[in-house]
Amino acid sequence: MHKTSINPKRLNWCLEYYRMGLEELAAKVKISPATLRRALDGKPALSYTQLHRLADMFAVGELFFSGEREVSPQRMLTPQFREIYANLPSGRRLEVARLVRRVGMHQAMHKGILEEIDLDVNWLDPRPFPSLEDRTDFAANGSKIRRWLGIRGSENFAELRQLVVEKNIMVFVSLSQGRWHVPQDEKGGQVRGFVLDYETLPAIFVTKLREEKEQAFTMMHELAHLIMHKGSKVDDAESISYLPAAKRGEEWEANMLASHILLPERELRGIDAYHLRISWGPVETKRKLRRVCEACCVSPAAVLARLCLAGKLPRENYESYLQWSKNPPEAANAKGMSRACKEKIHVLGSRYILTVLEGAAQKELTTYKAMVHLDTNGATFDELDRLDWIGMPGLPHHR
Repeated sequence: MHKTSINPKRLNWCLEYYRMGLEELAAKVKISPATLRRALDGKPALSYTQLHRLADMFAVGELFFSGEREVSPQRMLTPQFREIYANLPSGRRLEVARLVRRVGMHQAMHKGILEEIDLDVNWLDPRPFPSLEDRTDFAANGSKIRRWLGIRGSENFAELRQLVVEKNIMVFVSLSQGRWHVPQDEKGGQVRGFVLDYETLPAIFVTKLREEKEQAFTMMHELAHLIMHKGSKVDDAESISYLPAAKRGEEWEANMLASHILLPERELRGIDAYHLRISWGPVETKRKLRRVCEACCVSPAAVLARLCLAGKLPRENYESYLQWSKNPPEAANAKGMSRACKEKIHVLGSRYILTVLEGAAQKELTTYKAMVHLDTNGATFDELDRLDWIGMPGLPHHR
């Protein structure tokens, strides 16, 4: 098998910049330490596959390691990358840096293509952001940005993403594995997203999560940074919060604006906060808030947080639901549904069933009467009650 040599200075620069030892690199790229030592001695040691893995590890082109010039950080690393990298904790420095570099490379490639081809629409024109006269008036500012984006309601994450992209903002979303995967750090934490603030074609990166509605909040959080704050930023679960602890700073502003972009005040008026406060558990709460969650692409936790901020709900209700939502009991979905359950939905319709379940949850119907209304036994009633109705095909439209 053909082996090639590299410029050892360039590999040494990568090791020093990312503070990585040779043994650690060998384990990550699955190349023996002896092979890497030969490469660092300037000997032909790497196969094409190994060189590709090495380039992928540091998010550089495959020709990078054969370049003869000294590495110039000012030329190689953009101001956006350097700004984010300087603020990364050591436990996640390399993994996040790779993603930032990869997004930056694709942004540059996309910009280069747009500069070469002739399009009817100039995607390189920066779209002016809405001016926010009073940055603390989140309700008014959220409405202004909704109009600017063209949000009408009932959009899912993919549709909201497209509205952001149409404003000449690139939006990247991670994968569950591979080079676009966002790993957890030693403590189990994970970066939720970041924004690279370019003059044209700014880029937003969103970590793939179990709930797309949480991804929508991250995307709007990063958009809020672009609109209100200068510079590139990276955010984790501590900085992205539906109910921020401290009412100050850029992260608080971004969280509040993101919430009001997705969830306008008018959507909160029809929610029965009284019953949420005194009698509903997490399952009933999730079902009760289904309509507004689907209308605004937000999670129930985001709605509960806004009710807390409005003084309509104690913070304990929000925190209790948030804790439950991290490890909810396994809910049946359409594919895993029993035949009896499918037949009930087919015959009676989801709207009828949800009304009965809600009546039972509010203690307006006994469980026995609810079973009579649904013409079913206890086992099927319990299965219907456990179903994750949010996003299930065939649900009535919320409007």
